Amino acid sequence: WDVETSRLVARMECEESVVQLAYSPIDDTRVATLTGDRSVRIWDTRHPRKAVSHIKLNREYINVAWHPGGDFLAVGSSVGGDKDTAGGVKDCLSIIDLQKSTVLKRLRFKYEVNEFLFASLDNDPNNLLLTTDHGTIEVLSVDCTTTGSDTTSATTKKEPYTMHGHTDDCFCIS
Repeated sequence: WDVETSRLVARMECEESVVQLAYSPIDDTRVATLTGDRSVRIWDTRHPRKAVSHIKLNREYINVAWHPGGDFLAVGSSVGGDKDTAGGVKDCLSIIDLQKSTVLKRLRFKYEVNEFLFASLDNDPNNLLLTTDHGTIEVLSVDCTTTGSDTTSATTKKEPYTMHGHTDDCFCIS
């Protein structure tokens, strides 16, 4: 959609339901979508008939955020609940390397993680700000350059910093 002319510019041909989408922070022609078939697709809006990249995931994800450099995505899912069978894991967040089209690492949390975003703090673009069901915003410094298998807790470069934002759940951040 072109905001200035109020005209449709392109229609992406995705056969699955789109759960969420996010535009690249460095290239306004690249769009990431999370779809109902447990996939992440990267689109070039100049060629919208077929996704440029299609990454199949092991669970349905509900949130997506681009790394400021445009080479990585963070995707988050709700994997558990009160009677979770995944070892007490409530939510999972995966870091995807877009150059390799693979999951670089998975971060597991024993609490609910809602929306999140990458933020450059102290000249470090690898900080993830996560809203939680504890009414907090967790700041994790995630190393996007190293791989790791499933982890039972967030693999970070340093201890997370917690900001108390609300007396109830925090859901949104921008």
